Order: sequence, then structure tokens, then C-alpha cells
Amino acid sequence: MNEVYESQSYAQSLTNKARLNLRVSDALTERFPSVQALHVMANEVAELSNGEIQLTVIANGEQGEEHETLKKLATGELAMTRVNLAQLNDPCPKTLVMNLPFIFDSKAHLHACLDSQVGQTLLQAINETGFVGLGFYESGERHFYTDRQFNHPDDLKDVQLRVPNSAIWHAIANALEAKMILADIQNVGIALRRGGIDAAENNLFTYLGLEHYQSSPYCLLTQHVMAPDVLLFSGALWQQLNNQDKNIIQQAAQKSVMASREFAEQFTASAKKQLIQQGVHFIENTEQSAWIEALQPVYQAFIGEEQQPLYQQILALKNAAV
Repeated sequence: MNEVYESQSYAQSLTNKARLNLRVSDALTERFPSVQALHVMANEVAELSNGEIQLTVIANGEQGEEHETLKKLATGELAMTRVNLAQLNDPCPKTLVMNLPFIFDSKAHLHACLDSQVGQTLLQAINETGFVGLGFYESGERHFYTDRQFNHPDDLKDVQLRVPNSAIWHAIANALEAKMILADIQNVGIALRRGGIDAAENNLFTYLGLEHYQSSPYCLLTQHVMAPDVLLFSGALWQQLNNQDKNIIQQAAQKSVMASREFAEQFTASAKKQLIQQGVHFIENTEQSAWIEALQPVYQAFIGEEQQPLYQQILALKNAAV
């Protein structure tokens, strides 16, 4: 975290010179890798522009949940935001393929895709929605967790399972025959404690950072989804920038993308150790084939003509990532 605080201080020291003040929002707290990466970007923007561009990071959900920050981005109230890619599944159907369960078999495979034409195609598609895609942040592998021992997908049948509010996640819950619960991420911990939710799924950042482990100490390491987060710029504000400013922001964004991967790797390793110390039971996924088979209906529902080219490119890159 020292690097983050130093970057904040450097950027803030140049505030008085700024001719362009931009606000970027993240619904997560300061300790999360994505927020740390945003501070790296703020520092880089300040340095590259010699203090003429000031990027202010607003974390802790102060600007609302992710769907709310997207609305503010559309109006130009915010310049930038970081959201999970699933938030764009409806306006940008090509992004659906990244949220398919078990489509990536490793982080190396995911990175090979994001750093290839697959990533460029996705950013171009996002740009057609009125937002400007600057890059993809590491979101971490997602796992299921609950208050009891489990391993097989049948164990989630009729269980009240919280999933993100998007069509593909609805399909995942339905394929598992779970009782789908939709709740904002900030409310999940309370619902788990009060029994309104039996199980949830997310990355280890969230599992630890929002203390979901306290009520759900059994975590099955499924790694069922590895879809990244996406860093977005307001399309309306982007049109007002000159080319030099755009280049500075894009260059700084790429540095923060790589920083997000480093922070995520460090946080995941640290989180797992902390969670074990807190009494969490990590369960190895010995029923991988059963999970893949149970979730096949999701592929049938969401791999259409628009997704097929990207899907084939992702499959082709599996061997290249080894």
C-alpha cells in the first residue's frame, strides 16, 4: 500500500497546476486492487502531464453502485469509472463471452486473450456504446461460498444464491437450479448474516474485504468465472479532450492495467492466508467436470452469431497460453 499512498501524495502535490480535473469512481474500498491501480493511474497522469491533468479517485461507493456510476458516466458527471464487465453485457453483447463459466482455464489464458486481438475487439465494441474503453483490470477468479460443506453443483439446488444482476448470471443460477437472489454487493454481507442469502460467489478480494467469510466459512475453489473489470471513460467528455490529453490518459491507463494484475496477485495470496487464519475452509474442486456439464445450458443460451468469432479465438488461445 505504500506505493499507493506515495502516488496519491505526488498527484495531489501538483493539484494547483491542473487545468483539467477529472473524477474517477470505484464502488470498492481503498484496499482493493482496482482502487490501488486507479491511484497508480492518477500518479502517472499527473507526471506525464506535468500536473496539468488531475485525476481524483473516489472510492468506497461514494458515487453509488456500479450501475449508478455508469449513469453518471453517460451524463459526464463522472469522467471515469471501473466496473465489472458484466455491467456491459446488455448494451454490448460481445462482452457476454468473457463471463461464460469455465471459458478460461488459467489466468495466463485470460491475459493472453486480453492482450491479443480479443481484447482490442472488445474495447472497440465497448466504444460503440457511448463509453470509451481504456483497458481491463484484474478482477480475480470467482468461487462459490456458503455456511456448509459442499462440492458438487447439486449442493446448490434450491439454495438461495446471490448472483450479479445480469442475464448471464441469471442463467448460471437457473442452470444450477438455485433460488436466485439479486442484491447490491454492499448488502450481501448483511443478508448472509441474517439468512436472507444462503450462498454467494465472488473473488477472494470481496470475500475477505467485505467480510463475507464470517457467515460463509466454506469456500469452494471453482474459479468458474475470471471475467475482468473494465476501465471506462465518459464518451461525452472524451470528445472534448485534445489528442495529447487522450494519449496521456491512454498511456497511464495501460500502466494501471499492469499494476492491477500485480496488485491482484499480491492481494489474492495475502487474502488466502488471512482467510485461513480466520478459520475459512477452502475446498478443492474435485468435481470440475460436473460443474462444467451443469453449466452447459449457459453456453447454449449465450453463444450466438455475434459471440461465435470471439469464442473461437478464445478457445484457440488456450494452447498458446500454456
